[in-house]
Amino acid sequence: MRIIMTQEREVMTIGGSFQLIYELLMSHFPRDEGIGDFFGIRIQQYEKNGTSKIDDSEAPGITENYEEAIRLFLLFVRETVMPVHLYELIDDWQSAFRSGIWELISKIN
Repeated sequence: MRIIMTQEREVMTIGGSFQLIYELLMSHFPRDEGIGDFFGIRIQQYEKNGTSKIDDSEAPGITENYEEAIRLFLLFVRETVMPVHLYELIDDWQSAFRSGIWELISKIN
């Protein structure tokens, strides 16, 4: 797995200040036609001083489309998605993508 892009955000919540690290990942997975590149997202949450990891989530291999992965990654950074919500949002995104809603949303943003 390779890190393609990283973004960091400091967020303030009721629980205090935290640092979020977003990473766009690239993996090679076998497919029927051969090896392919797939992109995923990892989100890590640290205490503000960065010494203690509080939470992390990783969703590897969610799409083969690089542009789609970048749009999703930047959306998650912009909306300050926390690690605890990553899997649920990926599931929602995949459902929207299959139904064609994602194309409509991406044209609006």
